[in-house]
Amino acid sequence: MIMKSQKIKLFLIILKFINAQQVSVLEHETEMGRHNSIVQVDSDTYALAYSDENEKGWIATFTISSDGNTITEVASLKHDNNQGIYNSLVQVDSDTYLLAYTGNNDDGFIVTFTISSDGTTISEVTQLEHQTSDAKYNSLVQVDSDTYALAYAGPNDDGFITTFTVSSNGSSISEVTTLEHDTNQGTYNSLVQVDSDTYALAYAGDGDDGYISTFTISSNGSSITEVDELEHMIANGMDNSLIQVDSDTYALAYRGKMGDGFITTFTISSSGSSITEVASYEYDISDASYNSLAKVDSDTYVLAYSGPDEDGYISSFTISSNGGSITEIQEIEHDTDKGRHNSLIQIDSDTYVLAYEGLNSDGFIKTFSVSTDGALPVEITSFEIVSATSNGIILQWVTESEINNLGFILERKTANAGWIEIASYINNTNLQGQGSTSNHNTYIHTDESIVWNELYDYRIADVDYDGNIKYYEQELTGLSISSDFPNSYLLNQNFPNPFNPITEFLYYIPMENQLTISIYDIRGRIVRNLFNDKQISGSHRISWDGKNENGNYVPTGFYFCTLEAGDVIMTRKMALLK
Repeated sequence: MIMKSQKIKLFLIILKFINAQQVSVLEHETEMGRHNSIVQVDSDTYALAYSDENEKGWIATFTISSDGNTITEVASLKHDNNQGIYNSLVQVDSDTYLLAYTGNNDDGFIVTFTISSDGTTISEVTQLEHQTSDAKYNSLVQVDSDTYALAYAGPNDDGFITTFTVSSNGSSISEVTTLEHDTNQGTYNSLVQVDSDTYALAYAGDGDDGYISTFTISSNGSSITEVDELEHMIANGMDNSLIQVDSDTYALAYRGKMGDGFITTFTISSSGSSITEVASYEYDISDASYNSLAKVDSDTYVLAYSGPDEDGYISSFTISSNGGSITEIQEIEHDTDKGRHNSLIQIDSDTYVLAYEGLNSDGFIKTFSVSTDGALPVEITSFEIVSATSNGIILQWVTESEINNLGFILERKTANAGWIEIASYINNTNLQGQGSTSNHNTYIHTDESIVWNELYDYRIADVDYDGNIKYYEQELTGLSISSDFPNSYLLNQNFPNPFNPITEFLYYIPMENQLTISIYDIRGRIVRNLFNDKQISGSHRISWDGKNENGNYVPTGFYFCTLEAGDVIMTRKMALLK
């Protein structure tokens, strides 16, 4: 606690949080980047179809190193000056690509492009307007060397599958046949191949209910036959992403009842004649949309989605080969502003690239490292000041997980001196790492060698068992102690976070005041009043035991702690995990 007799002032000028789990990020479009669909062109080249703020259609290319450290935009082409949304992009040949999208007047278009292996040239080859009414929620897959199947929502949002033949050089596109498989609704499509002539489609049908349907499609695309159908979710089955787990097992990420996030597994026979739900896991109890699911290895999967407050999340799971068990390994909030319109694919054995709509709806490309056991190297999830007294400034950082971590180095700089090491794992056992672990760990260090009225910056580096040193982008800057009291309120992030079942907040008030501290759930409903009384100025702590006003434990989810004093309102978001 900061006592009146000490008269210590704490300044927190800038506090930067950048999640350490990401490898690199590029803001490629400052005027919106939605309806993303990204594919690999060459070993280090990728093509992205997206729409801008006026919904115009674009193709852009990027080079991305295999470790994800560098992302460079190479070229871009505005291919539709009217509209280019609901994109689904696939490769036809070594330099030819096929795009299904919703164009002018929401009509359905198929267009081919040639893209050089280094991404420097993008040329439109030919175009076919296959639907002159509506054609949205496109999902395009290859059937044969020159045949493709497209699932989409057509007129009145009915569900359609249409086949096309496309020449290897992209110069000709011909519609072969069409099946209207659902006369009520067929939105949020995700189409995958089951067998040489069998396909499975996840979609939202009548009332937005969740459906899985199977079809046989001949290799030349001339016949499309619905085989079986399963209504797996009565209340919502939207934002679908369906992938294969095993020869007859499939995993579906979707937005289900109440907008919550689910992963459900199914067995589908090679002929498509039987569809059986195996297991289901609710991975987000608040919000989960814009799902994009990718396979890491035989039993590990990574999911990009938009969670509570439309923030961007990456979660990893293990799914058994028979689909009988689904276990969440880790969840990372990689973007605290926005994470919508996700398209996630694998770059390397442990590296993934995500195209998404982020801050201000701008277009972003971000890379992540994910180990084959699903661990996301999220080394630092928070770095903050705990308190300041005449004895020093107490710093704290929390790791979500650690991989090959020998220990940490803490450095400090001032306006008159560069970065210097002030603490190391070598001579401080409290800074020694935990090797490889998926558990949360907290590190605390007190900087006692401080001078009053001096401004300090702090940063962290970690050292692995091979001697490699990595500096993190999180920094605490402009910290100081001086001879006056703070003239502003401070509510620190709770610790631990995530927590179960108890967490604690440090807060500071500059003067005696009537103070209210309350806990709210994600929907703004009050859960618990922690404090409602007058309180003297200074630094204080308060804890929450995860219970509501009735003394019952609340469920897993996101909660908010709000401090109110007069016109001052401060809020911190936290996660309760059980």
